[in-house]
Amino acid sequence: MTIPSFRTLFIVYQLPYPPMGGSPLRNWQNINTIKKYGEVGVFSLSYKNHKFKTLPGINSWHNYNMNYRGSFNQRLAKKLSKFLTWRYPLFDDAYGEVGAKKLHELMRTFQPDLAIISQLTCYPYLQIVKNYKCKIIFDAHDIVADVFRQKSGLLIGGKRKLIEKLQLMDISSKEAKLIRTVDQIWVCSETDRKILQDLYGKNRLSYIVPNGINISDYANVKNDNCSLPDRLNYYEKTIIFIGSFGYQPNINAANFLIDKVYPRLRNIYPDCQLLLVGKDVPKELLETAKKYPNIICTGTVPDVKPYLAASSIVVTPLFEGGGTRLKILEAFAAGRPVVSTTKGVEGINAQDGKHLLIRDDVEGIIWAICQLWSDLSLGKKLTAAAYELVSWEYSWEAVAKKIEPAVKDIFR
Repeated sequence: MTIPSFRTLFIVYQLPYPPMGGSPLRNWQNINTIKKYGEVGVFSLSYKNHKFKTLPGINSWHNYNMNYRGSFNQRLAKKLSKFLTWRYPLFDDAYGEVGAKKLHELMRTFQPDLAIISQLTCYPYLQIVKNYKCKIIFDAHDIVADVFRQKSGLLIGGKRKLIEKLQLMDISSKEAKLIRTVDQIWVCSETDRKILQDLYGKNRLSYIVPNGINISDYANVKNDNCSLPDRLNYYEKTIIFIGSFGYQPNINAANFLIDKVYPRLRNIYPDCQLLLVGKDVPKELLETAKKYPNIICTGTVPDVKPYLAASSIVVTPLFEGGGTRLKILEAFAAGRPVVSTTKGVEGINAQDGKHLLIRDDVEGIIWAICQLWSDLSLGKKLTAAAYELVSWEYSWEAVAKKIEPAVKDIFR
């Protein structure tokens, strides 16, 4: 079947460009893949104003700043809603009359044949999209109800526990409605598809569209031609953890490294360094990191690649969360050996001892890092196999082959 040209509007949470972090990387991947089928427009939601007037290769774009609350009465209504309701607050943050008006305008003027709603955060705009004649895809970066349930399971009773149970009901209800309404669902991995089926029943309209990266973007890091970050002292034994610290599983992973892993490593290698690279670092994490001078919290960086270049090992000690970790794929493409938990590498077709080292406790993670620092040939073996894996299964070219049958099916 020949796929006819069609126009696509992406509705995304967070600015998709420059692609920093998991969600923007996935959105930018899918935007660039879909562009070969026709014109692409973007409606984005974020908590910041952007400095760009256009996005590269995008025909029409509008960003709605979720911090904008309109008139005094509208702001007051929002605050009261947050104070009095048990609903999940991100849905209220995402929706605003100004944003809704602009999306209506984009739908009328751009006239998409296909709308891709990226992440459950964009759910409040589903009804607007339904008012127009176009196909709808829900791109589930993770199964939000499952991730939220994992987080709630860590809480210890009390009023907060009750509120989160009610919020979980709200999330599950909206996720179920979105899944029932759309024409097709994209998930990151077979693991996520199984979770989706367990929670909401089997759905023949689901397709696996894996997270991928543009391999060529990391060539300079892999070939040791990438400049190191300014004002960063270089240490040969440097481990790095990359992630947005507005996401609780990443905060928990960072605290795990600071409290349990790094002190033990420092006793063995006094000159080792830990880099925590990512935006939205909470004050509590910054204070904890100050325990040691060689723990660096960078905050938001314009480009993560110089920090990858400054590191010798990428660690991903995640014990909860969902989706597929793009930080591991970036490490594979950059030629950096990886130490991860089983949860951290979930959804990626990588094997322990072949592509990376998988360890699930403090002793195992410390021993794996020490192995890689003491046996350089092991690191070379792992990175060579990992680069081959990311090239064949998780490059933009590989992802495009997964998207093509999904697109054919939706326009069949």
